[in-house]
Amino acid sequence: MDNEKQDIIRNSLTSPIKEIFSDITEMGLEEIIKKITENHDVLKYLPIVKWLLIANDIRSIFQSAFFLQKYANFIGPINELMIDDFSNYYKLENIFSDPKVYSKIIDQTIISLDRYQTIQKAKILGTLFVETFKNNNFTIKEYNTLIFSIENIHPFIGFDFLKSFYDNKCELNKTNDEEKKDEILTKNSNLDYSPLATTGLLILPKGGMYIGSYGGAIISELGYKFYELVVSKI
Repeated sequence: MDNEKQDIIRNSLTSPIKEIFSDITEMGLEEIIKKITENHDVLKYLPIVKWLLIANDIRSIFQSAFFLQKYANFIGPINELMIDDFSNYYKLENIFSDPKVYSKIIDQTIISLDRYQTIQKAKILGTLFVETFKNNNFTIKEYNTLIFSIENIHPFIGFDFLKSFYDNKCELNKTNDEEKKDEILTKNSNLDYSPLATTGLLILPKGGMYIGSYGGAIISELGYKFYELVVSKI
């Protein structure tokens, strides 16, 4: 576990680093850019800065500021709920028993985070990390699937649409009345699934209509669990 890359998250939870990230979550992009330009010597000690290539023309100062903002919001739930796990070497070894697997997880997490379009998605990724590696509510395979799902959710309306599919499923689970079920399924069939079409969180319609089919998409088992355990907490 002494690989530098594997320690990115762990080192982000140490003082005074975690306080810097906490401050960044409250800043706008203009403030972060000012902090980057005026306090470069301080920021270079942040474990994630090596990923930013701040001094490289490949990446603009705006992109670097936005990534710092997203990373700070990603690390927030981990700092709040997993700091004891990362501070305890024994717990860390139990959670991430295979350093190679963990290294790949961190790689893909940071790469995906960099592609996310909103702060909300960064917070959701942080909560998903906690639910996977602390609460064991998701497998590593599900985690790796969901980090791509998050990227493909429409950044502005997607989570509202996911809530609608989730709420309909909850309604359906609560009733034994066939007439009421028909109403719920009809309502569900009229939901627009385009903001979630490439996420894997819905079961999309296949082929034409047939007897007993209401058409439309329905939330998948993974989508239901993801909304209930992660999205609803943001």
